[in-house]
Amino acid sequence: MSIFNFKKKKPEQKTDSVKPVGQLKDELKKTAAKTEPESNLKKPASAGVLAYKNLLYPLMTEKSTMLTGYGQYVFAVSLNATKTAIKKAIQEIYNVKPIKIRIIRHQGKKVRTGKNTSGYLKAWKKALVVVPKDAKIDVYEN
Repeated sequence: MSIFNFKKKKPEQKTDSVKPVGQLKDELKKTAAKTEPESNLKKPASAGVLAYKNLLYPLMTEKSTMLTGYGQYVFAVSLNATKTAIKKAIQEIYNVKPIKIRIIRHQGKKVRTGKNTSGYLKAWKKALVVVPKDAKIDVYEN
């Protein structure tokens, strides 16, 4: 009567043969030796996901292009971005360590779409990044 025995487990037979300790150590050394050269390889220089979430795009205005001559670059950043997050993002993407970062938050402007209907444009944040004199960021190419 198999109906009453469906919850009872049958004893399983072990088919694995027991290996001596010396063979196990040799196998572990071989697998470790295979994985080490892969970890020593350099990963391609790619920016993290958070870097692209914090830095949205470089701002191209007359004033910002003038500031590039002084080693200052202007970027639009997300509203949640902090100075340390922006610094890490600049280091990841452009491989330049910023000296100073200033953040300016712009309020959304009030706009009208009709006689009595009005709304607001999106609020945004910009960051002014100062880099060392010998370092440059190619904002126009990237």
